[in-house]
Amino acid sequence: MTVFVLRATIHHRYLTKISKGDQMIKLFVDDTNLHSPIAGIRWCVDKNTIDKLAELKIQEAYVLFVIAQDNDGVFKEVEQKIVPLKQAMEYIEFHRPGKHRIFACLVWNNPHGKQYTKSDLALYFSKQRMFNPYSGDFTVPSFNYPDHEFRSHPENFGYGSVDVVVPAGYFAKEPPAWEKWWVNLWYESKPKNQCYFRKRRFIAYSIQPPIVLGFILIKTFIALLQIIGLLLIGTRGIKFEALIHPFRYSTGDCAPEETSSIFITDSSGKKRNPVFFLFMPAVQLTILFLVGLLKLMFGRLIGLNMDDTLYWLLAIDLIIVVMVFAINWASVLKKLFPDETMEQSLAKQELKIKQIKNEYQDIVCTGNTLAPQISSLPARRQTVYLKFQQLKSKVCLPFAS
Repeated sequence: MTVFVLRATIHHRYLTKISKGDQMIKLFVDDTNLHSPIAGIRWCVDKNTIDKLAELKIQEAYVLFVIAQDNDGVFKEVEQKIVPLKQAMEYIEFHRPGKHRIFACLVWNNPHGKQYTKSDLALYFSKQRMFNPYSGDFTVPSFNYPDHEFRSHPENFGYGSVDVVVPAGYFAKEPPAWEKWWVNLWYESKPKNQCYFRKRRFIAYSIQPPIVLGFILIKTFIALLQIIGLLLIGTRGIKFEALIHPFRYSTGDCAPEETSSIFITDSSGKKRNPVFFLFMPAVQLTILFLVGLLKLMFGRLIGLNMDDTLYWLLAIDLIIVVMVFAINWASVLKKLFPDETMEQSLAKQELKIKQIKNEYQDIVCTGNTLAPQISSLPARRQTVYLKFQQLKSKVCLPFAS
């Protein structure tokens, strides 16, 4: 396993760290001392990398960002993000003040295997630990799925890094404690930024009140039924406060941790005479129910009418006919629309690889510094997504954690 030692190279007011041998991917930020907890970051790759991706027939390459916080020389990984290589720029959100180190490397799907989605890849890499906590170096784990469908070769492609300092005074102001409780009532995690909080706030003051009221009524009713059931079996230590504290107690919390019945044991835990069991309300109600059921059913013959049997057989036959028709129709469609031949598939793949290679040409490193701003990107890279992310960076400040 090869671990590259990264060197800092400063170009005017833009800074980039690149891997040993001036390889592959370079990162650019506007300033190492950020003026916001959200930073625009841009990248480029060298021409050899683009040629290698085409040679490997990679149809979709991604940039994997790994962010770690420097706590007095001890690095802790705090965030990962995967974005398409062709995007050329991204906005990174920080949730803690202080010094951070950002690493980036190329990853991709095996062109001959299953094509995983970006969400699948993000889930996979979130389980990997790629930082040496004491040196701050980027360590290379096994970038393979168990079936070897998704992979990266940092030893061939290298990776870049950049150090930034996140200021403490630019994070979003925390809302009052009571409002945080109400707005986050339906969520297990805290909102990452102001936009997440605003979405939750809209729900919290619109549809949430009637739903919560219904929830309270239903939960209180369920708790009441549980308490009645516990009373019927003579349970000791019933938690009646669950009726008036629906948020504090979960469903089923009305019963004590160790249940005991006054009809089975006394207060000291000694077993009572079995006769006491017959006085349990639940037992008496069960006996009454069985007696009533026997009385209701007495004298009735249970049988199946012949007409009903016929209807059931007709329904089953109809289902079988529909299934047979579906199977045959599928084979007819396959004849009408045959699968493409291997030669056609390879030619189609080659054409797509050439198109992708041409598409990557405007993110090839030219030796010039790149401003991490949307206006400096090629026109076709100035996507709606990036413009939306730029807007979010101004109106959706993250909360400090």
